[in-house]
Amino acid sequence: MGKIRDLLRNLSIKKSFIFYVSTFIFIAVTFSLLSMKLSKDIRASVNTNYSESVIYFKGLNGEIINDTYYNYSKNDSVIIEICDFLESWAIIIYFSFCIVMAAMLFYITKLKKPFEILNNAVEKITKNDLDFKISYNNKDEMGDLCKSMEKMRTFMEIYNKKIWSDMEERKRLNAVFSHDLKNPLTVLKGYTDFLLKYLEKDLISQKKLISSILTMSNHILRLEKYVEDMNTLQKLEDVIVECKLIVLKNLLVCLKETADFLASDSNIKINFSDNIIDKNLTIKLDVFIINQVFENIISNALCYAKSKIVINFKDEYGMFKIIILDDGPGFSGEDLKKATNPFFKGKNSIGNTHFGLGLNICKILSEKHNGKIILENVSNGGSKVTVSFKKCEF
Repeated sequence: MGKIRDLLRNLSIKKSFIFYVSTFIFIAVTFSLLSMKLSKDIRASVNTNYSESVIYFKGLNGEIINDTYYNYSKNDSVIIEICDFLESWAIIIYFSFCIVMAAMLFYITKLKKPFEILNNAVEKITKNDLDFKISYNNKDEMGDLCKSMEKMRTFMEIYNKKIWSDMEERKRLNAVFSHDLKNPLTVLKGYTDFLLKYLEKDLISQKKLISSILTMSNHILRLEKYVEDMNTLQKLEDVIVECKLIVLKNLLVCLKETADFLASDSNIKINFSDNIIDKNLTIKLDVFIINQVFENIISNALCYAKSKIVINFKDEYGMFKIIILDDGPGFSGEDLKKATNPFFKGKNSIGNTHFGLGLNICKILSEKHNGKIILENVSNGGSKVTVSFKKCEF
């Protein structure tokens, strides 16, 4: 019985409608025939108690017509009238009743529950209440519709959470931005007031004047760098991955030249290695994104390395990987957790021009390329940054 119930529940709407209509048509026909037969049997049974009487009357054309009748008692007359009624109207009554029942059962079994579920879901969604689940397990069109509605609700919930998270992140970034701008602006204002006050009275030496201007210039450069980094961070949201074919050997040469150029003004030695067998392999990547990430990681490593940086390239499991190791102080426990967050500055941060955006930019760009960035410490000292990019399909 349970299997039959499950089979009926999972029938398509079209098949269910045909099933209910066919079943109740069969019931209507069966009961109509039974009622008509029963009426005839009852009539015949009543008639056995009476003798037939004949009546003669003249037709419209003057012909003589005869008809038989029975002189029924009052009770038998009522029974005969009921039999006549059933013989005349049984088909209409049963068919009307069965059509109504078929429609009601079809609605109750196939439409009522999913309609209630969907209507309730729509009401909650319009009130921006997405903390619920749409559950309807029938394997029919209404079940598919409920599943689609649940997918839409899940997407809206994730999207709303992302929007909320982005809003909170923007608030935090704006707060950090305002805080970090306050110091250089305060310094600039202080020096401006100082110069206006003492220059007018000619109470400042040329040496002090040059020193003040240099200090102001450094803070202006810091502000310019900060605004530039903020603009870069904002533009990352609109970056679209545009993969192009490139010979792996040419990409490696380009990255090596970039690293050598960035390290040209330092005493840091850069060593390259790779485990790539076929360097003539053609792959599909967004070279612009890879270069930008590579430059940020190398610049970050140059700030902390003591004497050397080791760069390793790998092409495996559909990913292009860059591993950069330095012999610096390594990451602290807090760095490993938060270094890729925007505006994070660890205890080992160097200089006022470090705004904590480099690794965050690398994280965003690598994830846009369906990759990721991993921060680790090397067992013998120093830090290790692994960034991967998923190769695009041809």
